Amino acid sequence: MNNIDQMLADANAQAQSFTQPQGQTFEQPQAQNFEQPQAQPQQQYQPQAHAQPQYQPQAQQAPVQGHMHPQVAQHYQQAPQQQMPAQAPAGQPALPAHLQQFAAPQTFTMESMAAMGLSVEQWFKPDYQGMTVGDHDAIIREAIVEIDMTENVGFVLGMGIRYGNPAVYHFTTDGVSCQDGMSWPQALATAISVDPSAKPFRSVQIPMMAVQDVVDVDGQTVVTAGTSLGYTTPYSGWNSWLAFHRQVAMKGLLGQRVVVRLTNEPKKNAAGNKWGNLRYELLTDAQA
Repeated sequence: MNNIDQMLADANAQAQSFTQPQGQTFEQPQAQNFEQPQAQPQQQYQPQAHAQPQYQPQAQQAPVQGHMHPQVAQHYQQAPQQQMPAQAPAGQPALPAHLQQFAAPQTFTMESMAAMGLSVEQWFKPDYQGMTVGDHDAIIREAIVEIDMTENVGFVLGMGIRYGNPAVYHFTTDGVSCQDGMSWPQALATAISVDPSAKPFRSVQIPMMAVQDVVDVDGQTVVTAGTSLGYTTPYSGWNSWLAFHRQVAMKGLLGQRVVVRLTNEPKKNAAGNKWGNLRYELLTDAQA
């Protein structure tokens, strides 16, 4: 029995020594064959993981807008529209919405083209202290002139804008260009960059001819008869011209040459600013 027991023990030991290699031989290839194919698919999906940063800009925008206060978000959405109210023509600056209506080009005419180059030798300069003309410093009390009351021939309607100190004026008859060579949209943009409160105003350019010599307060001649003179109404000068124009119309003199006495009208506002406008007195009798 001892021999049998010994034989059985030896047989079991041999069986165990035989199964361990089988387990190793079977398990090692299975482990290698199973894990390697699993590792390969993970490498195949790595490009998709790298593609995620492409969507980060969208992922960043949503949280920012989501945490905005409603009023802040509304201002953020409207800000681009406030900065660019309308598309400006190429080479021209963008204008605020309230000035766009004044920058629209109009059709050129023979009258408007002629008005851009009015033949004027000297310009009237009314002031609070008195009226001067041309480069003369001497004050004049009045001037007797002749004005052609034919619209866009004897006088020219347009728009003006004023800014700066000393004042700079730009005047246009067509909404495209100014008489100083600057484009009208550029003039508007320049004006509001210097003075945000600047705004266009109705204006009229009035060429005229001296009917008689113009003398200063000392009796010295500063302008001889026949000299071509001119005046452009400022912001506050439109109403005086409008009243004179209506008077001429009531007398049936529109389209005709009329004789006018020009005098100085001093002006002063509540802020203490002082200036002068021309006053027009019609001397020609009514049309019979």
